[in-house]
Amino acid sequence: MELPVRTLLWLRVDDLDTVGHTLAGHDEVAFAAATTGPADIFASVDLRPDLTALYRYLTTAVAALPGVEQVETAPVLRQVKAAVTHYPRRRTPAASSPRRP
Repeated sequence: MELPVRTLLWLRVDDLDTVGHTLAGHDEVAFAAATTGPADIFASVDLRPDLTALYRYLTTAVAALPGVEQVETAPVLRQVKAAVTHYPRRRTPAASSPRRP
Protein backbone atom coordinates (compact mmCIF):
# COMPACT_ATOMS: atom_id res chain seq x y z
CA MET A 1 0.00 0.00 0.00
CA GLU A 2 1.31 3.42 -0.95
CA LEU A 3 1.67 6.03 1.74
CA PRO A 4 -0.16 9.29 1.11
CA VAL A 5 1.64 12.51 0.29
CA ARG A 6 1.01 14.70 3.34
CA THR A 7 0.93 18.42 2.67
CA LEU A 8 0.42 21.27 5.11
CA LEU A 9 -1.75 24.19 3.95
CA TRP A 10 -2.06 27.70 5.34
CA LEU A 11 -4.96 29.67 3.91
CA ARG A 12 -5.88 33.34 4.15
CA VAL A 13 -9.63 33.69 3.57
CA ASP A 14 -12.33 36.33 3.75
CA ASP A 15 -15.04 34.05 5.23
CA LEU A 16 -13.47 31.86 7.88
CA ASP A 17 -16.61 29.96 8.85
CA THR A 18 -17.73 29.03 5.33
CA VAL A 19 -14.30 28.14 3.98
CA GLY A 20 -13.29 26.31 7.15
CA HIS A 21 -16.37 24.08 7.23
CA THR A 22 -16.23 23.41 3.49
CA LEU A 23 -12.53 22.53 3.62
CA ALA A 24 -13.07 20.28 6.66
CA GLY A 25 -15.63 18.34 4.63
CA HIS A 26 -13.08 17.33 1.98
CA ASP A 27 -12.09 13.66 2.19
CA GLU A 28 -8.43 14.63 1.65
CA VAL A 29 -8.32 16.84 4.76
CA ALA A 30 -7.06 14.98 7.83
CA PHE A 31 -7.02 18.06 10.10
CA ALA A 32 -8.28 21.63 9.82
CA ALA A 33 -8.31 24.48 12.33
CA ALA A 34 -8.82 28.22 12.57
CA THR A 35 -5.59 29.97 13.52
CA THR A 36 -4.22 33.36 14.46
CA GLY A 37 -1.37 35.09 12.68
CA PRO A 38 -0.89 35.59 8.95
CA ALA A 39 -3.07 32.58 8.04
CA ASP A 40 -6.71 32.08 9.00
CA ILE A 41 -6.85 28.31 8.48
CA PHE A 42 -4.30 25.53 8.85
CA ALA A 43 -5.01 22.16 7.25
CA SER A 44 -3.20 18.90 6.75
CA VAL A 45 -4.12 16.97 3.62
CA ASP A 46 -3.25 13.40 2.65
CA LEU A 47 -3.23 12.57 -1.04
CA ARG A 48 -2.48 9.44 -3.02
CA PRO A 49 -0.49 8.54 -5.01
CA ASP A 50 1.88 11.45 -5.71
CA LEU A 51 2.44 15.18 -6.15
CA THR A 52 0.27 15.18 -9.27
CA ALA A 53 -2.67 14.50 -6.96
CA LEU A 54 -1.62 17.50 -4.85
CA TYR A 55 -1.56 19.73 -7.92
CA ARG A 56 -4.97 18.46 -8.99
CA TYR A 57 -6.41 19.00 -5.48
CA LEU A 58 -5.05 22.56 -5.24
CA THR A 59 -6.17 23.58 -8.72
CA THR A 60 -9.66 22.11 -8.43
CA ALA A 61 -11.04 21.63 -4.90
CA VAL A 62 -9.10 24.41 -3.15
CA ALA A 63 -9.32 26.80 -6.11
CA ALA A 64 -13.12 26.35 -6.09
CA LEU A 65 -13.47 27.49 -2.46
CA PRO A 66 -15.07 30.94 -2.39
CA GLY A 67 -13.12 33.65 -0.60
CA VAL A 68 -9.66 32.08 -0.58
CA GLU A 69 -7.18 34.94 -0.90
CA GLN A 70 -3.90 33.05 -0.52
CA VAL A 71 -2.67 29.48 -0.02
CA GLU A 72 0.78 28.41 1.13
CA THR A 73 1.75 24.75 0.86
CA ALA A 74 4.50 22.62 2.34
CA PRO A 75 4.73 18.96 1.31
CA VAL A 76 6.08 16.91 4.21
CA LEU A 77 9.37 15.30 3.21
CA ARG A 78 9.87 13.23 6.34
CA GLN A 79 7.84 12.94 9.51
CA VAL A 80 9.82 12.50 12.72
CA LYS A 81 6.97 12.59 15.24
CA ALA A 82 3.21 12.26 15.04
CA ALA A 83 0.54 13.67 17.32
CA VAL A 84 -1.70 11.26 19.16
CA THR A 85 -4.29 11.72 21.86
CA HIS A 86 -3.55 9.81 25.06
CA TYR A 87 -6.51 8.80 27.16
CA PRO A 88 -6.06 7.96 30.86
CA ARG A 89 -6.59 4.36 31.84
CA ARG A 90 -9.89 3.60 33.47
CA ARG A 91 -9.67 2.09 36.89
CA THR A 92 -11.84 -0.95 37.29
CA PRO A 93 -12.73 -2.36 40.69
CA ALA A 94 -11.03 -5.64 41.42
CA ALA A 95 -13.48 -8.51 41.02
CA SER A 96 -12.33 -10.34 44.12
CA SER A 97 -12.06 -7.36 46.48
CA PRO A 98 -13.83 -8.14 49.73
CA ARG A 99 -16.31 -5.52 50.90
CA ARG A 100 -15.77 -4.05 54.29
CA PRO A 101 -18.72 -3.31 56.51
